[in-house]
Amino acid sequence: MKRTFLTGLLISATSFLFAQNIDVIINVKEAERIERILAADNMRGRRTFTPDIDKAADFIAAEFKKIGLETWNNRGTYRQEFAMVRTRTVRTNAVLNGKTIETGKIIVITSQPQVNILQGQGYEKAFIKKGSNLLAEARKYVNSNKNMLVLVDTGFAGSFGNLSRLKYPQFKSYKNVVFILTAEIPDNYIIEAMQDVTEQKLANVIAVLPGKSRKDEYVIFSGHYDHLGMSKPVNGDSIYNGANDDAAGITGVIMLAKYFKELNNNERT
Repeated sequence: MKRTFLTGLLISATSFLFAQNIDVIINVKEAERIERILAADNMRGRRTFTPDIDKAADFIAAEFKKIGLETWNNRGTYRQEFAMVRTRTVRTNAVLNGKTIETGKIIVITSQPQVNILQGQGYEKAFIKKGSNLLAEARKYVNSNKNMLVLVDTGFAGSFGNLSRLKYPQFKSYKNVVFILTAEIPDNYIIEAMQDVTEQKLANVIAVLPGKSRKDEYVIFSGHYDHLGMSKPVNGDSIYNGANDDAAGITGVIMLAKYFKELNNNERT
């Protein structure tokens, strides 16, 4: 009991002393330094798919390195790179039960430049019936990571074209989702699509502080570091600096990283 009491007292005293010094780590001057850099005019609003977002990523990575954090899986870089694709439809054709479908009644969501689909290729059929929430149901199928043939009730004729929004942007995938506005249930079908595909690079910036006793359990602090970039000038200023959205959030993440690294007692990663 005495030992437990003394240990608890020591921990409390240590926490108290550290709390007195927390302003050394988390303080207005340091927070302002980070946020001002991220929201500076020379970051040009940190728009995705521009050199400006890469500049912001480099700054965040440099801050993580200065703090002394590890890279994910010891890769030697704080960047977790991935690609998204932007597509432009060149041509779509579909024949259902021997009948040609009008081009405006076919939307193919794919990141591939060309697809040729026949019955028997393992495409799962689904239906969006009248009275459903069209976009919500469509998103569910696009996010299913399956090859899908989705038959959309003709009652959605006026809003069917809105499904094209689901093309932008996309992650690279070998799965395809085809939406067809039809009242028929096809026993046989032929669907073709051609499109121009542009690959666009992005990156998360990830740093790691390993846990002491529960390394395989994770607590994640995150924020988005992009913003709107540049647009039509307002009172002569064309830069959307994004101080609050979300340079402030990234500042918080970096400050927390400094805090937990200094405290150095996190049980979880």
